[in-house]
Amino acid sequence: MQAAPSLEFRIVNAPGQRYHPAIIAQAAGTLMEMFPHRFLLTVGSGQVMNEHITGTYWPCKSERNARLKECVEIMRALWAGETVTHHGLVSVEEAKLYTRPDYQPKIIGAAVTARTAEWLGSWADGLITILVHQRHSKKLSKPSIAVAVKENRCC
Repeated sequence: MQAAPSLEFRIVNAPGQRYHPAIIAQAAGTLMEMFPHRFLLTVGSGQVMNEHITGTYWPCKSERNARLKECVEIMRALWAGETVTHHGLVSVEEAKLYTRPDYQPKIIGAAVTARTAEWLGSWADGLITILVHQRHSKKLSKPSIAVAVKENRCC
């Protein structure tokens, strides 16, 4: 990473099922300290094929979305220097980061559907999606998700 000082990099994950948001925040905070302003965090609500390995209950999409938003709020609070205690879809008890950046990383939301893209656009710093069939991509480009792509925030 030092050989390419302008290269940005990211991790992609679905916090809350396999990875606890406090652990993600700690790892990301360390990377942001090591490589300032080069780290992006991409988050999504998860896919059963990746997340089922924990052997726990697989929540419906609305619950996974709520958990994702909750996890991002926890991570943002930790990066802001707060001590976090939270009991909701995930639990955190007096978490604090001692190695943290002096800035908030960009949170890029991963979406496959227009509905998810619109929802992510209301709070994420950017949007990423997969290559989809042309008839589906037209739905993702509708004005209804303009909030998700405002200010050139797509990746």
